[in-house]
Amino acid sequence: QWSLNLSGIKRGDKALMKIWVARFHELEAFKAKHGHCNVLISSGKLGNWVKTQRYQYRLLNEGKYSHITDERVRKLEAIGFQWSLLCNCGDALCGDKRREQSWDARFNELEAYKAKHGHCYVQQASGKLGKWVASQRHQYRLLNE
Repeated sequence: QWSLNLSGIKRGDKALMKIWVARFHELEAFKAKHGHCNVLISSGKLGNWVKTQRYQYRLLNEGKYSHITDERVRKLEAIGFQWSLLCNCGDALCGDKRREQSWDARFNELEAYKAKHGHCYVQQASGKLGKWVASQRHQYRLLNE
C-alpha cells in the first residue's frame, strides 16, 4: 500500500492528492480483479481518471506542463499500467487507425442523416452522432482561431 505524506502542502492540493491516491487504489483493485489496468472510459470516474493519466503523461513527454509527477509515473508503472494501448497485433498505429475508421463511420452516418433530413444540423442530444457533429464544429472553430 502506498501512503501519503501531506505535511507542508496547501489544502486544495491536499484534496487533489487524496483523490489521486483514492483513484490509484481503485485501479489497484481493478487490476487485482481483472488482471490489467485497461479501464474503459465508459466505466465512470476510474475510466476518466485513467484517460487523464495517459493524457498528462503524453503532455509530460512532449515537454509541456503536466500535473503528473515522476513519482506517480513510477507508481503506475509498478502496477503494470500501460501508457498507450496497443491491439493484439502490437501495431502502435492501430489506435490511430481505429480513430480514423470511427471518424469515417461517423461521417458516413452524417451523410445518411443529411440524405434523410436534408441538413446536417444534428442536435447534440441526438446521441453519438450529435456529439460527434458538435465536436467537429468545435475543432473547426479552434482551427480557425
